[in-house]
Amino acid sequence: DLRLANGATLSAPRRSGIESGAAATLGIRPEHVVLNARGALEAKVDLIEPTGFGIIMHVTIHDVPMKIFTLDRTMLDPGPTVRVDLPQERLHLFGTEGRRMD
Repeated sequence: DLRLANGATLSAPRRSGIESGAAATLGIRPEHVVLNARGALEAKVDLIEPTGFGIIMHVTIHDVPMKIFTLDRTMLDPGPTVRVDLPQERLHLFGTEGRRMD
């Protein structure tokens, strides 16, 4: 599991060469966040930004600001929260010096 700065935990795949307790930055591209009505995480919607091609959603998950990119036009009026999944195969870990850990 990954422990966020606020104490929340997220499941993550095992990665070789990463020691338990190592400090890391978790990364995921906005287009890889999956909007899912039964998603594991609740995201507070802060701003909806239509771009013409798609939509950039500015959200907060466990006190961490994130962006989600979607082509789903129904997200123009999503309500105060949405449910999301962060696919484990799309997560990236970076060490304290900014280098990939996996």
